[in-house]
Amino acid sequence: MLAKLAVLDLLDTYVTDDGLKHLTGLTNLSHLSLSGTPVTDDGLRHLTGLTSLRSLDVCDTQVTDEGVMELLEALPDCSIEWGARFDIQWD
Repeated sequence: MLAKLAVLDLLDTYVTDDGLKHLTGLTNLSHLSLSGTPVTDDGLRHLTGLTSLRSLDVCDTQVTDEGVMELLEALPDCSIEWGARFDIQWD
């Protein structure tokens, strides 16, 4: 049943990098919010197989520009919001 999940909002939860590995089976996930969580670049690596992901919010996390760029290489159709700096989408 969860395999059909398209939107997941984990805003301000205690999800961790290790916890994100449990999302790998959510192949229909198109929108994910991790804003306000302790997630880092290591956690983002668990998301590289989510090819349906179109938007990701990692504002107020420990994610770096390098982590975002690495994820965008794997998911070029995903728009990632990660703070006041700017939002980008891989072209």
